[in-house]
Amino acid sequence: MASRWMSKARGLALLVAMAAGAMGGATGAAQAQEVTASIGFGAQVMPDYFGADTYRTRPLAYLELHELEFGGFSRADAGPAEDRTGFAFRGAFRVSHARRAENNPELSGLEDVPFSLEAGGGIGYSTGTVRGFAELRYGVIGHRSFVGEVGGDVILRPFDATTITLGPRLQIGSDAYAATYYGVTASEAAGSMFSAYEADGGILSAGLQLNVVQRLNDDWSIRGRVDLRQLQGSAADSPITQNGSRFQARAGVTLVRRFSFGF
Repeated sequence: MASRWMSKARGLALLVAMAAGAMGGATGAAQAQEVTASIGFGAQVMPDYFGADTYRTRPLAYLELHELEFGGFSRADAGPAEDRTGFAFRGAFRVSHARRAENNPELSGLEDVPFSLEAGGGIGYSTGTVRGFAELRYGVIGHRSFVGEVGGDVILRPFDATTITLGPRLQIGSDAYAATYYGVTASEAAGSMFSAYEADGGILSAGLQLNVVQRLNDDWSIRGRVDLRQLQGSAADSPITQNGSRFQARAGVTLVRRFSFGF
């Protein structure tokens, strides 16, 4: 089991190294010399789908790149993300699980929404006690549309090995994104319990996120997260949400390990 987990971790780190090298303009037959990253796995409780009032437990993954040497490209961020100050570019990734009527009978007649992987980037600024960020992601797998997030945090360190962050979050989505998760087409309305609805992009949710990081030693840490959102605009007015709930909460815990790999 440990060797299989290590193999998966190495594969994830190598994938990040290749992507970062491409973004940094590495050329030729360059190969990564060294990668340092934090990789974690855990579980979270979350809504069955966007706008649902029922919940289920799903796996949760964590990935953070600290240092990278890839041919002529290098990147280094000393220490955990919570401890960095100044301006910084950031990668942005999110997984959205599939929505299937076979798992949720109330959605019968609606088209299934596939598993989606969103990738992108953004910029953030931290003073060490407060921070803010903005990021934009695109569905490279699945929904093929744009979604972004803006947020900020107060950073507290009640103990040497404990960091707590708390702050607002605002999600913004394109028309295509809103239509995918909150819209109901005429053909779907004819075969379902929902009336036809055209969802527009804009602000789709607003809320608060709490993160707690407990460092066990230089390599291991435990990360907890609670995210509370209220759907807004077209997302809140969707008949899918009206049958479910505007309030969306999720909570998860992840065990994280810091790795260094040479290639």
